[in-house]
Amino acid sequence: MNSEGPRYSRFGEMVYMDCWKIDIVVRLKKLGIWMKMTAAQKKEWGARRRIWICVAIDLATRMVIGIGFGLSECTELTRRVLRMAVSDKSAFVEATNCLAPPPPNYGVEGLGTDSGEAFLDDHFRIPALTLVPNTKIGIVKKPWRRGVMERLFGTIKNQLLPYFDGLTFGNSVERGDYDAMGNATMFLEEFGTAFFRYLNDVYHLQGHRGLKKQPPVNRAIELVESTGGPDTYTNELLRFAFGINATLPLTDEGLTFAGIRYRTEWLRQLHPGLREMRVKIDPIDLGCISVAHAGLWHTVPGPVELCGTGLTQWRSVQAQLARKHGEQAKLNFPIVAKALISFGKLGAAARIKAQIHDQSYDSVTVLEAARSLRIQPMYRPAVQPSRSQWTLSLGWLSDPNAEGSPTLDEQTHVAESNFSGGEADAELEVNAQPAQPRPRSTLKLRAPAHQKPKDRE
Repeated sequence: MNSEGPRYSRFGEMVYMDCWKIDIVVRLKKLGIWMKMTAAQKKEWGARRRIWICVAIDLATRMVIGIGFGLSECTELTRRVLRMAVSDKSAFVEATNCLAPPPPNYGVEGLGTDSGEAFLDDHFRIPALTLVPNTKIGIVKKPWRRGVMERLFGTIKNQLLPYFDGLTFGNSVERGDYDAMGNATMFLEEFGTAFFRYLNDVYHLQGHRGLKKQPPVNRAIELVESTGGPDTYTNELLRFAFGINATLPLTDEGLTFAGIRYRTEWLRQLHPGLREMRVKIDPIDLGCISVAHAGLWHTVPGPVELCGTGLTQWRSVQAQLARKHGEQAKLNFPIVAKALISFGKLGAAARIKAQIHDQSYDSVTVLEAARSLRIQPMYRPAVQPSRSQWTLSLGWLSDPNAEGSPTLDEQTHVAESNFSGGEADAELEVNAQPAQPRPRSTLKLRAPAHQKPKDRE
């Protein structure tokens, strides 16, 4: 038997995820970009606590591509780390002032976990199987079956943790009479930043014994140049995997969520009696939603200014406008768009914090948050949408390749020029089309929660 286990030669070919109750006590007053706690949780858990960490590591390069901190080993933590693993991590590098670039952003071809509750729950399994059909659930409490992960935890324990107070030393014999709880001085905000910088600027750049002394970052560059990597996931597929299922009323103006109008007049034309639609909402990006129709998910865009805007940021924009114009106000969309532009200049740390809040929503709280918004943007009536075959198959409003159809850049230019226009130009067109069709915009409907989701097309 080969004691080294299988070998991988492609970035993203196999990623391991595991959780570890880290051997240090931190203070929870300042959480920074690493965790969100409610008032009830702060009261229950206290001001100082040992915390859990979840890590995702690429086995071919030994690069850590996802980390997260939590109060317990739960699906909220593992799901958050999975999303980080398949997303761009440039904002984390910027927020923590790292010197080295982040790990490359590719898809994942294989995913390995143990059979702990945090990985067996459907809240984690459904997005995992949607993105990575080759997801393997191992046996819990068998750490020698995942030696790469255990060696990573050991390296962190030996190289990083001794720099901080509040060590628990793993067991009572090693700890002796040392008061780890009383000596804890590090806030989670500071510890999390140091932890990420250690991984990105130290661990990835030093020689790795499992790679014959080659640094993980060098191995990643070598493999990407020689064998490439899996395709990066599209926003449509991420919405399909992590999005929240909801049912929205369908009116003559389309679908409306949190005051955002998504143009779906083509559905009313096809089905005049249709009154509601099943949708998927990604709280991290409200620029588009997915609509279930005829066994497929159709991507329906909202205003172009909302691309990349999350629900938390959108609520902040609404609160700012409510203070200025009063609640229950109806504002022309250019006024709202200007506020969006100002919030779009937020720093990396603020953006990450907002995304952590966005990932805490569920099917109930996301609708409650939407109903709490008082500002109602007023949109200019849309041009009659096309009902071409391209529209029905990919879910956009009209064929961008048709003669006379404006490109995304052209419509953005029109939107910007309307900021300085008169009353006739005070409202923006919000049904922008993509410049090129996206091959993954059409997805099959997900199986019920108790069934294994179908492979993505």
